[in-house]
Amino acid sequence: HPIIKVHSQIKVDLSQVNDFFQFDTVKTISGELQSNLWFEGQFTDIKNPKPIEIQNIKLSGESFIKNASFAFINSKYLFKNVNAKVIFANTDLRLSQLNFQESTNSFSIEGIILNFFPFLFFENEEIFLDANITSENLELDRYFTKQENSPKEDSVSILLPENISFSIGFDIRTFSFSNFNAKN
Repeated sequence: HPIIKVHSQIKVDLSQVNDFFQFDTVKTISGELQSNLWFEGQFTDIKNPKPIEIQNIKLSGESFIKNASFAFINSKYLFKNVNAKVIFANTDLRLSQLNFQESTNSFSIEGIILNFFPFLFFENEEIFLDANITSENLELDRYFTKQENSPKEDSVSILLPENISFSIGFDIRTFSFSNFNAKN
């Protein structure tokens, strides 16, 4: 079983990445990606890695996203002023800083995503997010639609798969949702 070792340094325009890969979920993307990564892994079949092989990868380094913006197909949201520093630690990702705006909402996120790569590659893998989110302004109505046939007119539901867990702390200066408004 061959051992794959790679050290990569990347500086790329995100719009060119989208043109090259032709992602079917991305409507538009711009900005810059810089990465300096070290990877080591052993696979019996590189096209069909086993969960234990993904679990045992050694990945380290960091990536920076600078002055990016993007929108997804079939979405009304445009995320802009995206700047991030992501630190890779084997199967986990540390968000050292992730800042962005969507409409009048602004966000700053720091935290860690545990078991990120196994979750991406395999069904039934669990993922855990531990993060702190800061926002100067959060209009939550923008992100939730009322459920049809719900018993209460103002009822909102959030359904997540059972294999997604999180612990999130919030620091929000101005918050609004439905008829509720608050300032900190």
